[in-house]
Parts: sequence; C-alpha cells; structure tokens
Amino acid sequence: LKKPFSQPQILEELSQVEAARRLVTRAASAPDGKAPAASGRAAPTAVVVDDSGSMRLLLKGILEDIGLTVLKTVGNGKEAVDAVEKLHPTVVSLDVDMPGMSGLEALPLIRQASPKTRVVMVTGNPNKGFVETAIAGGASGYILKPLRPAYVEGFIKKLLRPE
Repeated sequence: LKKPFSQPQILEELSQVEAARRLVTRAASAPDGKAPAASGRAAPTAVVVDDSGSMRLLLKGILEDIGLTVLKTVGNGKEAVDAVEKLHPTVVSLDVDMPGMSGLEALPLIRQASPKTRVVMVTGNPNKGFVETAIAGGASGYILKPLRPAYVEGFIKKLLRPE
C-alpha cells in the first residue's frame, strides 16, 4: 500500500490477497494439467514460467480458475522453450527476470517454436523500453506484478476472445 491510504483501499487490498491465497491453495492441491474443459471443445492450454514457486502456483490457480488447462509450470527460460516446443500451448505466461535465460531471451525462441502461442510477459518493471522490446519480440502483452487475480483474469479472457 502506498501512503496515504484509506480504509476502503486497505479492505480492497486484503480482499485481493485473500483471493490470491484461495487460488494458490486450490492450484497446489489440484493435479497438474487436469482442469476440465468448460464446454464440449478443448480448453485453451497454458505453460506458466516463473522462477518463484509461489508465483507459478498463483498463476496456475488463476488460469485454471478461468478454464485453461495448465500443461506445465517451469522455473526458467530454457525450460520454457523446451515445454513450448513439445506442448504448443495456447498461452505462455512468461516471467521476465529469471536466472539463466531471461524471459526476453526466451521470447523469440518461444515464438519461433510455436508461432500461434500467445506470450504474456509478467514483470514488475513498467519501463517503456522493456514494454517496447517485449512487444517488438512478439509478446501479446504484459502483466505487472504484484498480480491482481481479477486483472489477470480479465486480461487473459480478452486475449483469448475470437478476433
């Protein structure tokens, strides 16, 4: 919270934290990649990439909650490229700052391996130069940390809407 803050802001922040904790708990207890399709057609699929285990769980929970099947969660750019080459998911949630191969380094390799996959960068860096680099590299957009489950849900739903 940034000062000055009001009581409604505190309540909203606590509500967001509680929602995120529910999603993480649900994602941690669900078997990987077993989310049922919402209708008769196959659910969109995802790979979640973040070097933070808790962030992977949170993103997995949010994506599964809106009907995506999370095929795999991985902790670095190299693992992300390998997963995308094998699985060709609908969406990749790709952290930017990771040890070894960063998200920006993995982005062109992911786009080359699976051109139809939509890559969403996840970062705490709102720098205009970063955003331009990510978009020029083929990212479909970016989500800022700290994550707000409702925002992520709206962003992904909009991303998956038929054009």
